[in-house]
Amino acid sequence: MALVQRDHGNERRAESRQYCRVHLSRHIYKELGFQIDPEKVRLKPGVNDPYRWLPLPSKEHLLGKQLSKGSLRDYKAICSAIDDSTLKAVSVDDYMRMQTALATRSAGTVKDLKIYGEVMTQNQSDGPADSFATRVTRLTSEIDKLQAAHQESRTRADRAEAALKDKHQELQDTKYLMQAEICDLKGRLQKSRTIADTYREAAQDSSKVIQTLYDAMDAARSQAASTRMFIE
Repeated sequence: MALVQRDHGNERRAESRQYCRVHLSRHIYKELGFQIDPEKVRLKPGVNDPYRWLPLPSKEHLLGKQLSKGSLRDYKAICSAIDDSTLKAVSVDDYMRMQTALATRSAGTVKDLKIYGEVMTQNQSDGPADSFATRVTRLTSEIDKLQAAHQESRTRADRAEAALKDKHQELQDTKYLMQAEICDLKGRLQKSRTIADTYREAAQDSSKVIQTLYDAMDAARSQAASTRMFIE
């Protein structure tokens, strides 16, 4: 008679899987009041299942496999996530509200996050200090601060833009005034040049007249001298 060799690895995995199923089933009952047969607990609940799993981002990978295909490490990690509230069973309604809030991230959904965090906190008893609900509440607080900072930045930007527009208009006005003054100065300069040219021409004419007089005086003197010599 041949001896049947037992696969201890498979036995350990089956035991860990069963323990994980029971752990998840008890968690669902504790959080939501639904009695789910451990053999029917799923990491990817069906449409008619009354629960959903809500993990923190760092634990989302735990829901990637079916329980029947998990490893010893997977089962241990799932149970640990349940214990430290980084993986939590929630109702379908709460899950949809949370998914909508995370997807849209609008002002209204931030309010939903706050309400959801408060509900989670009220439903959780004797949980760890840094629970999932506490993290959700802290996250919404941080979102509020970021939104306030963003609004303040927008206000400052609007004020700076308005001040910049006013300064630009002021510079434009100054530019127009300076251009007008330059045009006026150019006109005055041209007028001054015209007057100077007139005075210069008048001075030249005067010089010619004076020279003519000098020439006439010299001619008169010469004539007078000639007449005097003739008389003598």
